[in-house]
Amino acid sequence: MICIHSCPTEAMKDFHLETAEMDKKNKDEKLENCLPQLSSKTNVFCKNLYRVEKTVIAGDLLKDKECAEGIEVTLKWKTVSSTQTTEYFSDFKFDALDPGEYAIEIKGKRGRKANLENSVNLGMIVI
Repeated sequence: MICIHSCPTEAMKDFHLETAEMDKKNKDEKLENCLPQLSSKTNVFCKNLYRVEKTVIAGDLLKDKECAEGIEVTLKWKTVSSTQTTEYFSDFKFDALDPGEYAIEIKGKRGRKANLENSVNLGMIVI
């Protein structure tokens, strides 16, 4: 417990809460049980656990040798799709993905495919 109390970044926190209060905190902050494989209910929860358990597809768009801002990028997988619009630095990132074959479509352009076993950065894509 000493490491929790002395953590300078507050990456670890210790709470003494009633069950109802902890359940609300888990729901509000989207905390997940860090050890769900154990049959006993543990009291160790993690935030953003998907960042280490799931995969990511990311990349950047370049148009006329400049960052391509405001371009729609769509991720398709089976019957699911998700769309993002690139921001000032032209990047996109789809995370919390399960392994599988995904297609990336850039509005008005031909798409790319990525078969995910691990996270992948597609790098700079010239459009």
